[in-house]
Amino acid sequence: MLGRLFHRRRTGCVSTDGLHVCACCGASFVCPVQWQALGSGEVWLLLRCGQCQTWREVTAPTRAVERFSAHFERAQSHIRAALRDLERQRAVDGP
Repeated sequence: MLGRLFHRRRTGCVSTDGLHVCACCGASFVCPVQWQALGSGEVWLLLRCGQCQTWREVTAPTRAVERFSAHFERAQSHIRAALRDLERQRAVDGP
């Protein structure tokens, strides 16, 4: 089933060192979809860009994946805080 959803944009893609940055559009909206430790200090990841919808598979060192995970958690924290602010504002302003 994953094969049907999986597509790659091959034109215009550039390489990048940051797993959180899309190799195609350059946006920092990349999310991990699946991952698996491979042993020998590497992790396989299936990543998806929320901006351009590009999927990519990468194998990365565990340390790089740990940095990516920390970046992803910080981004989620910012989104949760923004949502709380919006909900608070909505409660003050009313329907």
